[in-house]
Amino acid sequence: MTFMNTKTTKTNKYRLKDIFITSTLYALGEKIDSTEWLDGECWFLFCNESKCDELVNKYYANELKVNPRILFDSFKTIKSILFNK
Repeated sequence: MTFMNTKTTKTNKYRLKDIFITSTLYALGEKIDSTEWLDGECWFLFCNESKCDELVNKYYANELKVNPRILFDSFKTIKSILFNK
């Protein structure tokens, strides 16, 4: 399932611009391959499209367990990427 704030690419990368879901995926160990800036918005490209899609579905279904400290550290990391552009 693909949500409004996500896009998939032909290169099997998972593209996402939502900072909270991005932080969650990063906290769960998903690797960010790169970032793209389009029209002032930052898209995060994750390596494993199928795993990210599965985790995002679980995120919206409220089925994920994430260590809060790791999540907040991930959020800080994602924010630093956004604001140190």
